[in-house]
Amino acid sequence: MHDQRVIERFWKKINKTESCWLWAASTRNGYGQFWNGANKEEAHRFSYSLLKGFIPKKLYVLHKCDITRCVNPNHLFIGAAYDNLHDAINKGKKPAPIVHKEKTQCPHGHPYTIENTNSHPRWGRHCLTCWRAK
Repeated sequence: MHDQRVIERFWKKINKTESCWLWAASTRNGYGQFWNGANKEEAHRFSYSLLKGFIPKKLYVLHKCDITRCVNPNHLFIGAAYDNLHDAINKGKKPAPIVHKEKTQCPHGHPYTIENTNSHPRWGRHCLTCWRAK
């Protein structure tokens, strides 16, 4: 539950447009930052929790409008890290990652061959030449 004074201070830092509610105070990496009375919090997360409810641990609050300063709860939705990445790729903000199976060599240029590759179910492929060098 948020203190009423904190909530009032939050609303004073928003400029509402026809569509987005833009954060007009402190930002970090393009996202609004807000002191919630206990610590700094991203403004869009504060808005979501205030107006839509609890945000489960390890989940992100994503923007439908793709405006990082927007705190309009109708423009926000919850997603996992996977959803956040795919949202950014679909909007052209990040390139699609190279599928690891398509890589033919390690970052140091050693070939991924049967003799030079170790596979682990949790950590994926490893170059044995690099591993031995460590």
